Amino acid sequence: MSRPAHAETERRFCGVADSEVVLAIERALEHLGGDELDSYGVEMRKVLLWRAMQFQELGFDAETSVALAQSPADLEQARKLVRTGCPRDAAAQILL
Repeated sequence: MSRPAHAETERRFCGVADSEVVLAIERALEHLGGDELDSYGVEMRKVLLWRAMQFQELGFDAETSVALAQSPADLEQARKLVRTGCPRDAAAQILL
């Protein structure tokens, strides 16, 4: 199976190679329908990747990081929840 065209753009943007979150984002984007996937322009995919990586750095697993990145979850609220010791699963439920 070949990689989606956007994969190399995202890797160059983030300077990472085959990280778990990049692969999770690619899988999430592949599951979108053709029109929906096309609606994610290069810049939007970069934002999605950046958000997912931010959530992963806070300790969320790759799948949850992607779900949070695709949602309107507030990254600063996530940081506050983690900083105050909120378990990641509870924080994800609050944020989603």
